[in-house]
Amino acid sequence: MLISDVIAIVSATKPNNFTEADYIRHLNDLESYLAKNVYDNTEYVTMTATTDTLGVPEEFDRIYEEYLYAKIDLEDGRQDLYQLSYGQYMNTYMDLRNHVNRSSTKTATRFTNYM
Repeated sequence: MLISDVIAIVSATKPNNFTEADYIRHLNDLESYLAKNVYDNTEYVTMTATTDTLGVPEEFDRIYEEYLYAKIDLEDGRQDLYQLSYGQYMNTYMDLRNHVNRSSTKTATRFTNYM
């Protein structure tokens, strides 16, 4: 999934004041976290353009939307919605982590273990 795809989906479904730079920053934060904590990868290449491809398997693409929904709710001060959005994100995160732990390798499209 491309960064531009995530931005289009989130912008259309949850009105917010995020700029393109905000979206990219938040997605970089998430990708860096996933690289380190899910894929055991200490190397991470920062994304800078909306044409960059995100790294999780396609069946877990929703993690990006759910993470951004939680960030939007947190920034807007909507604590009740934030708790729901963050809970959805964490469910998908746990599904992804369990999927990776069950697989024979810990690599995804963008992530490579350099150790």
